[in-house]
Amino acid sequence: MFKEFLTREDGAITVDFVVVTGLVAGLSIGVTLMLNEEVRAFAVAIAQQITG
Repeated sequence: MFKEFLTREDGAITVDFVVVTGLVAGLSIGVTLMLNEEVRAFAVAIAQQITG
């Protein structure tokens, strides 16, 4: 099941795997940044600028 998800018959890594890996990496980076107080304050300031 997982092996089929990971690779096709020809052994190429599937697009699904690449997308999922990218999402997980993005979430990990996002969580790390949110835990950083300075970055969070900066993000909040930007969000307030965008929303007016």
